[in-house]
Amino acid sequence: MKFEVIIFLLLFSTVLLGDSYNKLVNAIRHNNYNSVQKVLEENVDVNKTKWGVTPLYIAVHFDRCEMILPLIKKGADINVVMGSKKRTPLHKAVSKGNVSIVRVLVEAGADVTIPNKYGKTAIEEAQESGYEEIVQILANQH
Repeated sequence: MKFEVIIFLLLFSTVLLGDSYNKLVNAIRHNNYNSVQKVLEENVDVNKTKWGVTPLYIAVHFDRCEMILPLIKKGADINVVMGSKKRTPLHKAVSKGNVSIVRVLVEAGADVTIPNKYGKTAIEEAQESGYEEIVQILANQH
């Protein structure tokens, strides 16, 4: 529940704080690729968390596929476990049925075997949701 409240606040917050983390999060939220690139040049800590989420997780949440790779190239932890459900960015992408982001994360080396709070891997979540294309992508990584 707490994690969902945090995501809600990120979705609807209009407060722009001055540090690089907040600039990065706001650029992701507003789908501003050029601003994301600019903030990444400022050597922002891409693994920093505020409100319990990293910029990579936020990019996955907002379906910002084109922003995933720059974050990873800058050192974002693709296997970070977040929130009360203990999900990785891959779990989040699977839960949203986002094939493109699943592909990007898997190609970047996301660990498909990490279980969430309920002991389910990303492939198990995909199977339960009926996302056959995602199941195929993840099955090829085993």
